[in-house]
Amino acid sequence: MKIVVNCRLLKPARLDGIGVYALELLTRLVQERSDWQFVFVYDKIPADAFAFPANVKQVSWICPTYRPPLMWAYLRFLDRVCRREKADVLFSPDGWAPKKPSVPLITTIHDLNFERNPEYLPGYWARMYRGWFPEIARNADKVCTVSRFSASEIETLYGIPPEKIVVTYNATSENFKPVSTPEKQALKARFSEGKPYFVYVGTLHERKNIRGMLQAYRRYRELGGSYAFVIVGDALWGDARETYLGKDFPYTADLYFTGRVGAADLRNAYAASEGLFFVPFYEGFGIPVLEAMACGVPVLTSTLSSLPEVAGDAALLADPHDTEKMAAALLQLEKNPELCAELVARGAQQYRRFSWDGSAAVLRSLLHAYEKT
Repeated sequence: MKIVVNCRLLKPARLDGIGVYALELLTRLVQERSDWQFVFVYDKIPADAFAFPANVKQVSWICPTYRPPLMWAYLRFLDRVCRREKADVLFSPDGWAPKKPSVPLITTIHDLNFERNPEYLPGYWARMYRGWFPEIARNADKVCTVSRFSASEIETLYGIPPEKIVVTYNATSENFKPVSTPEKQALKARFSEGKPYFVYVGTLHERKNIRGMLQAYRRYRELGGSYAFVIVGDALWGDARETYLGKDFPYTADLYFTGRVGAADLRNAYAASEGLFFVPFYEGFGIPVLEAMACGVPVLTSTLSSLPEVAGDAALLADPHDTEKMAAALLQLEKNPELCAELVARGAQQYRRFSWDGSAAVLRSLLHAYEKT
């Protein structure tokens, strides 16, 4: 069987949540089914970025798809590859696919944030998402997604029958684990000049509620809190840090913006922290919640979208619109070590409920239906 895969978001040193999902599932798939042939299509082949076995052929598009016209051209190219390679099926782990693919399509739509909150995207991307994704979903053989929350959104907003929607959860890798107390002290020196700190991991973007979390952090300090705040991630649409800080923010000496970091430093940023502060407005899943739990730190996350599903009873939850509730929860994490220990213990169980192996097995079963006997 021959499977063409849209690998547009497999980019070295720039894997976001969707890129991690694609890499984790595809790595397992190509190793477990060495009898299947795969054609990975990139918008630009990363030089020596990923080591895939001999049953993977890599094909390059000419440039990154950073504007809608380039995305249109890339998707036409993707369909040409399917025809040229005589593919049995096309798999798209980032949702994007030809509206009317020439071969059967399995696509993963991670969330419908662009439907619920189009104002969070540049207008031309919001229009393209809202114009293409309903047709992609309707014309796909199967629509995968990463949470029961997102499955419900796809069924409700797009009218996709539930039997066509399959949940393939995100998970964590083995790289995320706790560090020793001496290591933690050394890492704090790197990330926060030795101060205990809360950490946020993700893009700097309105949907992530950076502004609201900074307001909550300010209120937490006014209530007597003392921890610093480390923010890990880049701006998604070029937003400047000052966009979120506003004027005269009084605690800038305890704010640390690291930008995007590598895999090892990402683990270290979690593991050296006193807790994850991750309270966005909307998430299809929210991988940072599980990564922090795997690193043995308590979590404060959102009451909205998929986050209660992912966090279970192993995190504090706060409404992202409620500055006082977020600030009070941060203060609890600083002042109540017994609560933190309980959250860490529950988190150690919760993150293990999600497995890349399990999601890869679901995907493998879906693809098996297209194997010719």
